[in-house]
Amino acid sequence: MKRQNAFTLAEVLITLAVIGIVAAITIPALVNNYRERVTVTGLKKMYSTLTRAYQLAVAEYGTPENWNLEKYQYSEDEGKFITSGSADALMKMFTRSLKVEKFCKAADADCMKEIDYKFLNGNSDGQNWRTGRFSTAILTNGVIIYEYVNSENCSTIINADKNLKNCASFYVDLNGYSEPNQRGIDFFEFILTNQGVYPQGTPITGRQEYSFDVTCKDKKTDKGYGCTAWVVTYDNMDYLKCNDLSWYGKHKCSD
Repeated sequence: MKRQNAFTLAEVLITLAVIGIVAAITIPALVNNYRERVTVTGLKKMYSTLTRAYQLAVAEYGTPENWNLEKYQYSEDEGKFITSGSADALMKMFTRSLKVEKFCKAADADCMKEIDYKFLNGNSDGQNWRTGRFSTAILTNGVIIYEYVNSENCSTIINADKNLKNCASFYVDLNGYSEPNQRGIDFFEFILTNQGVYPQGTPITGRQEYSFDVTCKDKKTDKGYGCTAWVVTYDNMDYLKCNDLSWYGKHKCSD
């Protein structure tokens, strides 16, 4: 009789255990890397979309100083934020090439569900995004875009040397109602200026208080304002993995 060689039960169990350990170590990293790439790609696409919308608007109506935007004002008599509608028109102008499932006017505070947004460090940002100050567009792919007018005629100077003026802000939640609803992870901000759209935190705006090194470098302590510019510029979210990155220095944890 010929003797047949085979794995023993113990050997099979050991092999399965090793495979399980390797999978437990590698799969979460692969999933996180995939999610990061989806976020980076989605954010850069949104930046491109807003930039294109700005260019089309300027071609039709001139630069934003001439758009007669109106900042939302709180009416004590009505007990809510009110607007004449020009801010809502700004949102519609910037999303007209997108597939919008639902549009919420700034004065309609009950149009959408409330979301408790958090800073990068995990603390609540304390902002009620349904107060009526924000025009909101919910896209068919689940992305939520908020828009808020910062200066009616783009009169707020944020970089005097470049004559750069702040007009409005666009806040983008890349996965909508789904968590974590957190700045620097799935929630990001862009600034509409008299010279174009910029990701929040880019040095050209001259706003040190919103820079990457001040607001996004350490996920345990920072609020995440400057993460947008980092993701768009350096094509990664490595600030979630290490805290020694710098805008003018180290750009990846592996560097």
